[in-house]
Amino acid sequence: MSTTTTPHTPEAPAVPGIYQAIWAVMRGVTAVTKDGWNNHSKYNFRGVDDVVNAVGPQLREHGVMIIPEIIDTKVDERVTNAQKLNLFWTVRVRYTWYCLADGSSISCEVLGEAADTGDKGASKAQSVAYRVAILQVLCIPTSERDPDADTHQVTVSQETADSMTKKAEELYDKCNTPVKVSEFRGWANANRDLILASPVIVTRDGKQGGLGAYVRHLLDNAQAAVAPTE
Repeated sequence: MSTTTTPHTPEAPAVPGIYQAIWAVMRGVTAVTKDGWNNHSKYNFRGVDDVVNAVGPQLREHGVMIIPEIIDTKVDERVTNAQKLNLFWTVRVRYTWYCLADGSSISCEVLGEAADTGDKGASKAQSVAYRVAILQVLCIPTSERDPDADTHQVTVSQETADSMTKKAEELYDKCNTPVKVSEFRGWANANRDLILASPVIVTRDGKQGGLGAYVRHLLDNAQAAVAPTE
């Protein structure tokens, strides 16, 4: 009498519900049209409201909830050519996508950037981050310009360059402690783009040159002055 042994085939692990739910949302959202218009830079765009209005019903239908968590924030103060203070915000946000059916989840982290002359910069940056997270996770088709297609050049007026030169010299004069040197360095880092893009300036010694090289010279001297001696 012979017997036949049937090989045991292990069962495939169950796929977490969040993957199936996101796939269902992706099938329900085919595209989001670009109905917004940026009058300053002359291009069409899709705002966060357009994206949420298209995706929201599908998230609710398939039981997907998105919870944000701010991981990091950064704000730089910059002076425009019109001598107005602009706050440049950068936020790093983790979005966790939960499946309400089984509690499974996945997370993604994205950056959001925005500028504002008032108190709306942080909110704008978070809106950008939220829109980017949804577009990337759900692979929503877009015909927006590729980020590499544009080159952003900072233009600095002579008046602004002269003002920043004076500010650098004032900060240098106060560098009598390591803390003051650190404050000077922080100002230089926050205004790096403007410093490097500045036209030729004249120092207090009457010398002409680039503002970037001058600021580095002042920082090196300030650091050497407060360095401990043996």
